[in-house]
Amino acid sequence: MSLFLLEPEWITGKTITFPPDQSRHLVTVLRKAAGDSLRCRDRQGNLILSEILSASPHETTALILAAEPLSEDIHPVTMIIPLLKAQRSELIVQKVTELGCDTIIPFFFERSVVRPNKDKHSLRLSRIAYESCKQCERSKPPVIHDEVTSFDALVRLLDESGPQLSLLPWEHAELSLRSALEPGTPAGDMRICLAVGPEGGIAPEEAARFSAAGFTLVSLGNNILRSETAAIAGLASLVYACRDRWHQRSSRNSSVHQP
Repeated sequence: MSLFLLEPEWITGKTITFPPDQSRHLVTVLRKAAGDSLRCRDRQGNLILSEILSASPHETTALILAAEPLSEDIHPVTMIIPLLKAQRSELIVQKVTELGCDTIIPFFFERSVVRPNKDKHSLRLSRIAYESCKQCERSKPPVIHDEVTSFDALVRLLDESGPQLSLLPWEHAELSLRSALEPGTPAGDMRICLAVGPEGGIAPEEAARFSAAGFTLVSLGNNILRSETAAIAGLASLVYACRDRWHQRSSRNSSVHQP
């Protein structure tokens, strides 16, 4: 059954009023009608069970029958991704959304092939992330920044996020990603930033700039990976190594803020 992500302004009391774009999808694509059940998720992470009251392509309303908390994995990870050809960037956004990253920064590396196009790329990537959330039942998509075209601008943007462990997979790195994430390292205790290079790889001079800016150069193994493979493998490794520590930190923070 399809899951719909609810915006706060759609809910009045126990009534959900879907805007025209969502109503068209409900009625013309999913063939929903009055009396049908509908599963939704609000921004607080609750699973909302509802029943459609009225259905038209212009406006659809539903009655909230029940709401219950639903666990999810949204992790303190910023992904710096390249813009790639042939919809491969869309694949990265889809998969890292499923894996739980909370922030995505499209960046133009020195060897990037695709040219900047902020309006086109931002709209497309945001739509992919939203649809991916519905598939994996996340309550909200990752924040997707406008594409960044200079290294200085990237550093300023990252500085705004506060302390973080910054990692750059690079084929010439000697330190393994596993070693960088072992217990005793800052991993799991702070935000992690994972940067993934473009089709042409990362030039030594560019890797040196990242290193000087505080990034740790890490290896994902001896084989040369496509950008989308490196993004998925890298983030999956982060989640595997740090998920329990992230959850423990989140639980501690929740306890501290309870009255």
